[in-house]
Amino acid sequence: MAPTETFPFWFGGSASCMAAVCTHPLDLVKVRLQTSKVKVGFARTAVNIIRHEGLLAIYSGLSASLLRQATYSTTRFGVYDIMKNNTKTAPGEQVSFAKLLAMSFSAGW
Repeated sequence: MAPTETFPFWFGGSASCMAAVCTHPLDLVKVRLQTSKVKVGFARTAVNIIRHEGLLAIYSGLSASLLRQATYSTTRFGVYDIMKNNTKTAPGEQVSFAKLLAMSFSAGW
């Protein structure tokens, strides 16, 4: 069995930021639909936002999403990494799935 590669914990945080960049426009349209008095559908709401506020309007509020992901998600990955690295195992022995699961739940708490 080949040894597993390890990556810095901040890779997970940066991936979370990239996911926020991709999903933020969808979330913005969803919130506008929820708060709108006139229900016109997802696509029409997106088109109306772009038409009346400009193309970059679909990314309004992105900085808050990125700040949350950069702090919260990166911290969760870091805490999990620290707990996993501090788990004592015999040489050549892997950490059990149950322990990894417990650590992941604790890091995300």
